[in-house]
Amino acid sequence: MKKPLSITLRILFILLALWLLWKTARDTDANVLLALRDGAKFPLAAALLLYGFAQVLGAWRWKILLAVQGFHFSLWTALRLTLVGNFFSLIIPGAVTGDILKIAFATQKYPGKATELTLVDLIDRIIGLSGIFFAAAVATLLCCRLLPGIFSSEDSWMFAWAILAINLGCLGTLLLYVAWRLQNRWMAWRWLRSLIGFTRRHLPKALLKIATRMNAALGLYRDRQRALLKALLLSIVIHLTVSTTVFCLGRALRETQMSFGQYALTTQLANVTGLLPVTPGGIGLRDAVTTRLFQNFDAQPASVRGDIPLLNSLVIVFWGLLIGAIAYVSLPTLRQPAQKCAGTEPPAQESAGTEPPAQESAGTEPPAQESAGTEPLPPVKQK
Repeated sequence: MKKPLSITLRILFILLALWLLWKTARDTDANVLLALRDGAKFPLAAALLLYGFAQVLGAWRWKILLAVQGFHFSLWTALRLTLVGNFFSLIIPGAVTGDILKIAFATQKYPGKATELTLVDLIDRIIGLSGIFFAAAVATLLCCRLLPGIFSSEDSWMFAWAILAINLGCLGTLLLYVAWRLQNRWMAWRWLRSLIGFTRRHLPKALLKIATRMNAALGLYRDRQRALLKALLLSIVIHLTVSTTVFCLGRALRETQMSFGQYALTTQLANVTGLLPVTPGGIGLRDAVTTRLFQNFDAQPASVRGDIPLLNSLVIVFWGLLIGAIAYVSLPTLRQPAQKCAGTEPPAQESAGTEPPAQESAGTEPPAQESAGTEPLPPVKQK
């Protein structure tokens, strides 16, 4: 029953994305094919390459966070796994679908470490979201001259609240970080220690074990502040690079009304809404929001209000579907069902270096085993 329902929801999400794309094109008289034909080729190529560069930076950020936990991947492998995650995020709607499969693939190299890998991916997500907030704060500073007009206009009140909310997200991130750093002081509160003790006594053993492992893994980041700072700076650069991608698309279509700061602010607001798990990879929803924000900034000519976000979606699909599929095919050892990867060691890895004694020591088996004809003792019992 669950499988047909899941398939139905996926189809509905894809249809919703297609409908939003069609509505964006219809409402703005956008023509993507015409835009590609008449657009300036150098900015179009730059946009495509810049988005790919953002993927490399994202893989580098993930690699840094993995290294803190003792998981070592080359940048090339981390990039391919990142692209594979993007690929599944586009074909299987959901906010964390690609992350789940990326973790499942990574457990093939580090079996039994799914909990720690999940924590790394969660922190990577949090830092990525924090990067959006800080990039939005930078963009807001670049657009500071326009803010009085936005906040005083009755027609742009929703836009004004969105700007305020995303900048409050930046402030909230800083407060959460300070609270996390002061965790040891919290433990001095008797009522909090009592609450934690009560929770530990009544929590199922399996969940308690997972919580203990995650807390221990989280403690490693508390001692590696430089790695966290580097990851956050990379995240800010990533989102500003994505903003530059959209800016290049605008210049390719000869839109000159908006400044880079306006493009950056629009991109961050649209990316936040794109995180909602209602369409694959935010496709369609992000386009509709971007179009609305371009209208608030009076992008000219009016047709680019739809052309730019639609071209941006094409860039995302190019890197997510085409390049992501190539990355998936290039990792043959990772093309196994996620159920076999999560928390269990693949057969090839289980037997690596621990083959049955009959193979490891052919012709030198203990006489008792040779004469009795019984199976060799398990590897764990051999000295």
